[in-house]
Amino acid sequence: MFEWRDLIGIPFKSGGRDIDGLDCYGLVKILMERQGINLPEFAYSTDEPSLLDLLIRGECKQLLIKLEKPELGAIVVISIIEPYEHHLGVVVSRNEFLHVRKNTRVTLSRLDSPLWKGKIRGFYRVKV
Repeated sequence: MFEWRDLIGIPFKSGGRDIDGLDCYGLVKILMERQGINLPEFAYSTDEPSLLDLLIRGECKQLLIKLEKPELGAIVVISIIEPYEHHLGVVVSRNEFLHVRKNTRVTLSRLDSPLWKGKIRGFYRVKV
């Protein structure tokens, strides 16, 4: 089991990778590190697809395994406004995930919430 409760309330910060501020990928990186997994850095690039783009398109099979259902510690991929805005979080209980978005703080949300349920594109476990 990995600890996550201490991250609740940290403010959103674009490109944030520490407790002073996090973006969704920064939060995922920290939660994966707490599980002993180091993810590559997310890079905004116009030349090559990012890890997030590869996740959304399901083309990241060398790093991730797509799951049939949510599992504790899995990455949840969400499409907020397809194909433009994508979002990540981490499953921290049977029906909850931790995430952060612009103009918010790290928060706990339900996977079955009407706000998120129809936007979830998949759950992924990092290959170790």
